[in-house]
Amino acid sequence: MRKLAKLIGVLALAVVIALVMSFKPKFDNMASEYGTARAISAIADYLRTHQGKWPASPADLGYPATPGKKDPVIDYSLDSQRILANPGLLDTAVRPRDGHFYTYPHHRRDLDRLLEVLRETNPSDP
Repeated sequence: MRKLAKLIGVLALAVVIALVMSFKPKFDNMASEYGTARAISAIADYLRTHQGKWPASPADLGYPATPGKKDPVIDYSLDSQRILANPGLLDTAVRPRDGHFYTYPHHRRDLDRLLEVLRETNPSDP
């Protein structure tokens, strides 16, 4: 009977560990998702103060040259005209490190607002 109880305890512990490990990527990505929200806001502010020009480097936003694992991915190779011609580019232009939005439910709304700022600050573009 003791062996059975011990076996059940070990199995229960294994299940708990497996559950915790299955959620680990989501928790690891959470900081990058919050960083993505801040980056979208920082890019919108940058667009407003630089005549609609897309930031060309992390320095433009006051970010370190080498991003950390909690920093979002920002595509600095884009420009405002390319994004305005193909708004779908915004989906990958500013995103969390692993590309998934687990805990940032308003990312779509915020990207749509960023697109609005791009259009407002580039009135002669499409």
